[in-house]
Amino acid sequence: VTNHKTVAENHGSIDNPLATKGTAAIDFVGRHPVDLVFVVGCTASMEQWIGLVASGIQPLATALRARFGGTDIRFGFVGFRDYAATQDYKRFEIAELTDRFDALCAFLGMVQSVSPPHDDGPDDMTGALEKCTELHWGESTRVVLVLSDTPCHGRRYHHHGMPDHFPAGDPSGLDPENIVREMSRNDVHLYFGRISPGTDHCIEVLRKAYDSTASWSK
Repeated sequence: VTNHKTVAENHGSIDNPLATKGTAAIDFVGRHPVDLVFVVGCTASMEQWIGLVASGIQPLATALRARFGGTDIRFGFVGFRDYAATQDYKRFEIAELTDRFDALCAFLGMVQSVSPPHDDGPDDMTGALEKCTELHWGESTRVVLVLSDTPCHGRRYHHHGMPDHFPAGDPSGLDPENIVREMSRNDVHLYFGRISPGTDHCIEVLRKAYDSTASWSK
């Protein structure tokens, strides 16, 4: 496994972010088992992306095994909305890491893309990254792929013209930069799929925080 741990942004439009191009990005796997978690926004504008994840699970697993010699694969999912989520529409939609891809696809088929009432611009990406660290990771190559068309809360992570009900950041005190630094220290390979230019500043700040723990320079 290579020592290089980076946050990669996908700047192109893609028909399926998983089944083909996903394997090209994950070139450090070798024959190690792979745990891959999708962290995905589940608000109204993200419906097609949830569908793409669901439809790409089986093809991606097949492609990874073919490319890396029968590698053991587990996938997990952390979906997120925002702090104003209700009992009907939960703040998080979580599926533990599993190799039962049929069950994971069935779970994703029940995830609804809805926005909480009184929605602003950002969503609770910070909380989703924290939930991701709480999953039951194995002794494996660890990969997190974030798909979101909105940044996390806090003026530091977006341009000031974006409405934000929590301009100081996560109201519980979670710091997304600390979370991604911890991911880096734990050898989690973190990727962002660029869906909207509204996330560019957030991705750049988190990339710098993630890379700050590395002992090498690009």
